[in-house]
Amino acid sequence: MIDDSRALTIVHTDFHRGWGGQINQVLTSCIGLARRGHRVVLAVPEGGTPAERARAAGITVFGDVRFRGAGKVVSLLRDALALRRLIATEHPDIIHSHGSQDTWAVALANKILPGATHVPHLLTRHNTKRVRDHVFNRWLLGRLIDRLIVVAPEVLDRYRPFVERGLIDPARVPVLPSPLRPDLLDVVPDRQKLRRELQIDDEALLVGTVARLVPDKGQRFLLAAADTLLARGLNLHVVLAGDGSDAAPLQALAAASATLAKRVHFLGYRSDVADITAALDIAVLPSIDCDASSGVVKEALALGVPVVATDIGAARAMLGDGAFGAVVAPADALALAEAIGAVAGQLDQARGRAAAGGVAIRQHYTVERLVAGLEAVYREHARR
Repeated sequence: MIDDSRALTIVHTDFHRGWGGQINQVLTSCIGLARRGHRVVLAVPEGGTPAERARAAGITVFGDVRFRGAGKVVSLLRDALALRRLIATEHPDIIHSHGSQDTWAVALANKILPGATHVPHLLTRHNTKRVRDHVFNRWLLGRLIDRLIVVAPEVLDRYRPFVERGLIDPARVPVLPSPLRPDLLDVVPDRQKLRRELQIDDEALLVGTVARLVPDKGQRFLLAAADTLLARGLNLHVVLAGDGSDAAPLQALAAASATLAKRVHFLGYRSDVADITAALDIAVLPSIDCDASSGVVKEALALGVPVVATDIGAARAMLGDGAFGAVVAPADALALAEAIGAVAGQLDQARGRAAAGGVAIRQHYTVERLVAGLEAVYREHARR
């Protein structure tokens, strides 16, 4: 152990060029740690939104990395050499990676290349995607990573083969959930802004989600559920805020349905998340994988918006096992439709449950709790 009063030098790495829940949590951590007096460097690809926002927040950015994936050997080696230079310059106490692309580059620079300095290397797993049980991951988790951190207990289930092999001790895996976005704590959203923009009257039910448009997020199941509800006569509009690889397929899916064509609104990337979420009558998390500590759920409850979520990651726990919102099986459009319909039929009660959930979210999912947890783990591992 080292002196708990000493400021640490911490390097965070992340592969993202665009914006989303993971990189938002990473930058929030960096800002919180810097405010506690630590020197923080964020290694992210130059030219992306994360680099821009980090610099605007006063965080030192190391942009000489690409993080294109372990399979791209030349790019991986280039990143590893760049990180080795960073390590030699900054002499960090801790390196904390957040995705497979950057994690392998850190491992190569820190423990494999000649002259590696063996700085304690921590990895946070932010999603519920399957972790393949192959020799490289066994090597990574057994020899190259000093500590695994997860954002929800459910994430650890994906590491069961590695636990059974004795490569991971689940008792030594901290659970540090993603916090509620700090900019939502005191916000007074304009709940009518989106309806005015889309020219939707107050009589229509407005449901939707703010998330990347990618297959794992399951927006196609929300569209199928909406199609069912519209066929039953429910006056419904759907908003999808976000962009991604699934944008064109989802737009084609909506256009192909006579009932959906004029009832689905693709907003693209938006920064006014609070106004969009607050405008919804029901916020929906239709994910089929990926989400571990969903911002959709936390943000909606914090704003008193009823939630229907699939049983992915910590969604059930955040919703109080159904006390604060509805939980349904993933990849089941009919179940999603039934839950949305049921909530729509009791909106006042649902808003009351969401408000109660919002109190719990604001108390538990705080930046202070995340940063204090990280600092405690860092001090345990930091070099003397």
